[in-house]
Amino acid sequence: MSPPNPEKDSARRRAASRIESRETDANIGHETSNVKQEPISLDESRRLVDLEKVVAEGLKSFIEVGEALAEIRDRRLYRSEHTTFDAYLRSKWGFDRTRASRLIAGARAAMALPVGNIGPKSERQVRPLAKLPANVRAEVWESAVRKARGGQPTSSQVEAAAREASPAAPDRQVSIAMLYVPLAIAQLKKIPHDDAKRTEALRQVGEWITHELAQGGFHA
Repeated sequence: MSPPNPEKDSARRRAASRIESRETDANIGHETSNVKQEPISLDESRRLVDLEKVVAEGLKSFIEVGEALAEIRDRRLYRSEHTTFDAYLRSKWGFDRTRASRLIAGARAAMALPVGNIGPKSERQVRPLAKLPANVRAEVWESAVRKARGGQPTSSQVEAAAREASPAAPDRQVSIAMLYVPLAIAQLKKIPHDDAKRTEALRQVGEWITHELAQGGFHA
C-alpha cells in the first residue's frame, strides 16, 4: 500500500465525523406523515440539484452518494415536493430508507480508512465495518486485503476479518466448547471398562490435561 497521505486522511476523517454526527440522534430524518410540503430557498434548490447529480452518477462512488443522501435527508432538501425522506427516495431513486441508511453508514465507514492503493469499491464490502468500533475498522480492512492477497477483498472476506476481530468471538467459542464437555463425558461413560477404546480415550484426555497443566492452562 502507498504511504499514508495526512491531508487526505484528515479530510476523510472530517467528512466521516460530519456523517457520524448526523447519526447520533435516532430521530434525525424520521418525519411524520402530517408534515406538509414547503418551499425551499434558491440556494437550497441549487444544492439539491448538485447533490442529486452526485447520486445519479454515483452510484459510481458509494462514498459520495452516501454523503449526498445524508445531506439531503438532514437538511430536508426534498421537502418542496415530498413530505418524507422515504417518499423522496422511492419516487426519485426507486429504493427505500434501508438502502439509503446502508449507503450513509458505508460512506462513514469507508472514509475512516487510511488512503492507500486498495480502497473499498462498494457499500456491500464495508457493511461489516460499519458494525465495528471505529478504532478497529482500518485493521479489519487491512486483514481482509491480506486475505485477498493484496487485491480487492470480497464482502465475505471482510466479514471473516470482522468476525476474527470481534471481541465476542472468543466468548462464543468458549460457550460452544463448554456445551460439549458434559456430552463428551457422558459418551465416555458409555464405553465398557474392559473395552480398549475406553483406555485409549482416557489416555488422550490424560495427555491433554498434562499438557495444559504444563502450559499453565488450569487455574484454581
